[in-house]
Amino acid sequence: MVRKEFGDHIRSWRFVILLAIVVLACAGSLYASVSALKDGQSASAASGEGSSSFLFLKMFTETDGSLPGFLTFLSFLAPLIGIALGFDSVNTERNKGTLSRLLSQPLYRDDFLNAKFVSGLLLIAVVVFSLGFLVMGMGLFTIGYPPTPEEFWRVVVMLLITVVYVGLWLNLSLLFSVRFRQAATSALCGIALWIFFPCLLRHDRQPRRQRDVACRHGRRRHRHPPSGLDDDALAAVAGLFVPGSGLHADAA
Repeated sequence: MVRKEFGDHIRSWRFVILLAIVVLACAGSLYASVSALKDGQSASAASGEGSSSFLFLKMFTETDGSLPGFLTFLSFLAPLIGIALGFDSVNTERNKGTLSRLLSQPLYRDDFLNAKFVSGLLLIAVVVFSLGFLVMGMGLFTIGYPPTPEEFWRVVVMLLITVVYVGLWLNLSLLFSVRFRQAATSALCGIALWIFFPCLLRHDRQPRRQRDVACRHGRRRHRHPPSGLDDDALAAVAGLFVPGSGLHADAA
């Protein structure tokens, strides 16, 4: 069942179109990061400074401002693949009448759902690792800077975490496919969550930054005395509380 589902996903036009969109977006982000790295290298060479550490990893994060980085594109578009692979996995079988035929065989429901999930997760792993190694190869070809073993293993761990992240979206889309009878309903629920969570995280990050800036300004305000008081006014205020000076001395 896993082999059959894997082949059906690869031969579907939906997966081909989504893969083309993700590849084009990642290629654009790679071009932006390579341009930013070349500009940074030329600027450091002109100023006489050496190259910074983990230069190879900057291909996945750096950008020249025209497009987001590779990791930003991958974290935003890769969940679409998980949603597209799972939103109609079960309800389409139910609507076509093939689900009852499958379950009439000596086959457990858990095996049926696990086969759907494992085949989608294998395809996601193939796509993510192919994109990651493609970026590494293009980086070797363009900037001519080979990765260190630490950088290579960091990239591998990052790709594994990305596969797990997209697998969560695949599992969520399978849940919607089991829960709802219509494929359009499950697809809309998955896309709504895909749009909602990045917007929520983006809007939550800005108020936290503003609170941090306000706290820093508050600490600075309490650290320094008000600058509007001159020396005579400060002496008069101190005389109210220090015996033998100011008003206390005049009263004596």
